[in-house]
Amino acid sequence: VLNWRLIPEFDEDGSVKSIIGIVRDVTEQRQAELRYSQLFNSMLDGFAMHEIVRDEQGRPVDYRFLSVNPAFERLTGLKAADIIGRTALDVIPNLEKVWLDKYFSVVESGEPLHFEQYTADIGKHFEITAYRNAPEQFTVVFVDSTERVLAQQALKKNEEQLRLTIDSIHDMIHVVDSDLRLVLANNTFYTWCRKYGLESGAVGMNLKDVLPFLNDFVLAEYMSVFENGQVLLTEEANTFGEQTIYSETRKVPIFVDGKVAQVLTVVRDISERRQAEEEKIKLQSKLNQALKLEAIGRLAGGVAHDFNNLLT
Repeated sequence: VLNWRLIPEFDEDGSVKSIIGIVRDVTEQRQAELRYSQLFNSMLDGFAMHEIVRDEQGRPVDYRFLSVNPAFERLTGLKAADIIGRTALDVIPNLEKVWLDKYFSVVESGEPLHFEQYTADIGKHFEITAYRNAPEQFTVVFVDSTERVLAQQALKKNEEQLRLTIDSIHDMIHVVDSDLRLVLANNTFYTWCRKYGLESGAVGMNLKDVLPFLNDFVLAEYMSVFENGQVLLTEEANTFGEQTIYSETRKVPIFVDGKVAQVLTVVRDISERRQAEEEKIKLQSKLNQALKLEAIGRLAGGVAHDFNNLLT
């Protein structure tokens, strides 16, 4: 590709007597422009260039669209032919003020800005990077983050519902990772720890520090669940001072990508049940003893009656 420049030379009476021709090879420049144009038109991220609009006092009050790429049109639903040369508030009358404030700060400070923002008129969340490309201009590159934001909001809602659910359960619930670090615990877990003077526990702490009475055998049970991925049901007895607490423990593997990533443990205090069972055994023993005494009494009565008959 050649760039020609023709310069006329004039004689004394103003007539063109010759022409100077300057030829420049601009092939690389045109190829670079073509590559840029192809990149600009094919990039998946939205791209837009703007200039600041100021009022009579020199204060920034709006910005004007100078250039947008096809991805901008696809992501926003706004067509280049309808917006180029127009201001943002003309195109989107209800545009939130936060957009203007952020873009004005980029132009005033010259510092790039990365942020996420929702616009009601378009009904989408966008993740934006804005930077100043000229004294009164700024450029933005952005992606549609609506799906991710909505997924995060749904996940947060589910986590809140899960938290409310496990906190309403009277059993002690906690989750540990493969290093036995506490990942999650319900209110009953913390209440139980405080009740027996143990470390109140916190996410990230090692379970051995929170529950120091756990012996090597119990810790090995956790590791066995990580290794074989099987639910483990056990009964345990732990003594706190003069009080012995009996508990039924269920360790359940939590799988991620086919591997056990965490173990959910549900501990139920069965001390009252055990005490009731022991009381039942004691009562049964007393009842059996009473029945024996009654049988002996009947036997003795029968013998006395027979003996009395013989005497008679």
